Amino acid sequence: EEQLRLESSNQDLERIHRDLSTCVADLTFEVHKLKMQLLQHSGCNCTLIQNYLAYESQRYVQALAEKSQ
Repeated sequence: EEQLRLESSNQDLERIHRDLSTCVADLTFEVHKLKMQLLQHSGCNCTLIQNYLAYESQRYVQALAEKSQ
């Protein structure tokens, strides 16, 4: 009986893990899509977008510098 309960619990946890992994993949794709939309507006005069792009560019360069050390 205990073994059956544990196996059932394991199956439930595996299903939850699969569902959460799918959610992570979907959200990661959505973030990528949104960032691409922002990049398409790099030529506009919106201060918020310009600030975001400058910040992300700086963050990207810092990450590259840290990897090379």
